[in-house]
Amino acid sequence: MCIATLIEAHGEFFTTPLFWDCNCEEEYIHPATQEVCLACNTHREDGPDARVNEIFRHAYEFHLPPILVNTLAAAAEAVAPALTAGIVIPF
Repeated sequence: MCIATLIEAHGEFFTTPLFWDCNCEEEYIHPATQEVCLACNTHREDGPDARVNEIFRHAYEFHLPPILVNTLAAAAEAVAPALTAGIVIPF
């Protein structure tokens, strides 16, 4: 997979297929490998790709897989360095 395909621009924000959002109010970001949210029963194919800035903001709090978050950070640095400016990923 090309690193550029890990981040998609949507005007002022960026998304990634490495993670998706369910309908929960809290802990709504899931890795793409998780097919369904056990809390709200949203399925991966029904949820949008997650916003990159929200992944970085909630990575530790939502217990997101460090390897995927770090992969995303490397892709962001290569594609849109402003996405990683000033962030500290806690693992």
